[in-house]
Amino acid sequence: MRPGSSAGTRQALAILRGLVSRVGGQFLGLVLGSVFAWATLGWVMVSGVAVVLTSPLPSVARRTRSWWSLGGDVLIAGEQWRLSRWLDCDIQRPGGVEGSGLAYLLLRIPIGLTTGYLIFNAVFMIGLLFGGALWAGTAGDGTPIEISLPGVDMTPAPWTLGAFLGAFVIAMAMVGTVLMAAGDRALARRLLGPDLRDRLERRISELTESRAAVVSAVDEERRRIERDLHDGVQQRTVALAILLGRAVRRGGQGGGQGGGWDGEDLLQQAHDQSLHLVDELRDVAWRVYPRTLDELGLSASLATIAENSAIPVTVRDALTRRPAATTETAVYFVAREAITNAVKHANATEVTVDLAEDPTADTLEIHIHDDGEGGADPNGSGLQGLRQRVAALDGTFALHSPPGGPTTVTARFSTDRAPDA
Repeated sequence: MRPGSSAGTRQALAILRGLVSRVGGQFLGLVLGSVFAWATLGWVMVSGVAVVLTSPLPSVARRTRSWWSLGGDVLIAGEQWRLSRWLDCDIQRPGGVEGSGLAYLLLRIPIGLTTGYLIFNAVFMIGLLFGGALWAGTAGDGTPIEISLPGVDMTPAPWTLGAFLGAFVIAMAMVGTVLMAAGDRALARRLLGPDLRDRLERRISELTESRAAVVSAVDEERRRIERDLHDGVQQRTVALAILLGRAVRRGGQGGGQGGGWDGEDLLQQAHDQSLHLVDELRDVAWRVYPRTLDELGLSASLATIAENSAIPVTVRDALTRRPAATTETAVYFVAREAITNAVKHANATEVTVDLAEDPTADTLEIHIHDDGEGGADPNGSGLQGLRQRVAALDGTFALHSPPGGPTTVTARFSTDRAPDA
């Protein structure tokens, strides 16, 4: 045999073994599903009788309900194990038997019983056919069976026909196993929740969307910086250059002779423009990224925003530890943008910033509340940029701004992320 054909044969055998192993596991999962269906039927019947008998006694009825709920939780846990272990459907359901969990168990009763009936008949037929073929082949007796088809006349031995029909039933049973397992998984995903694969696919989709949103937010931030530089810093730089040029020309003409502005006035104006230019450059740099955030932390940076704000801003910091740098930056920009919106668009007279954390849930929250007019557009570019920035860190963003006010912006972040290097 040539080496290539030998390798191909081994590969084909490996594929066949994998297929048989996979279908065999699903078959065992369906068998266990039938067993769980019988157990669920018994749980429903016993629970129904117990509820009827204990209904006149409220205390006993409450205890019966607790046992009923415990039995349902055990059955759902068993179903989750069966789905994960044998049907490649890893579902982590946080709730108990209530709601869709109960609907799943009730639907599993007829499905599981029907599946068990089909499995029993398939196994019985396979055993009967192969057992008969084995008996006929070893004993050497049996009546030949004549088969006449259009253009085909044959009389196969009984054991040959039995083996062929047994193989056919096995093939049909394998197809039925795959189909019933797929239906089992679909029902579980529909009523018990998405499995691990569905959650991973959803997570990949969310990451793809958030990555595109972050790119869009970065581009919008670049455009904003360009506008700040063009409308503020560039205009003042041009004005400063004009004033200095006039002062130079006036100095070359012998000071202030010949009418017009005095050279000292021009230099004073140029000096004032340079101070304004420094302030605007500092403001632009601060809006790009505040250096105090790295040096002094979040609370000090928010305090600086409060000091420079046109309206009173109160910062209440209840954090017990410093968050990761990425989270800290996002919290800062959420607060700054919300305060800016309150000043520019809401006609607010006071803003309150609350920082809080929940150690049990490993979350950090920031609430920005203003007493303005409300009616903020959640689809505005500023708020959309904040929402995208928060989503990029797996956080949640909420806006409550009814017409007439007040407005509350809330952002929640997970604090169980690894510290930034």
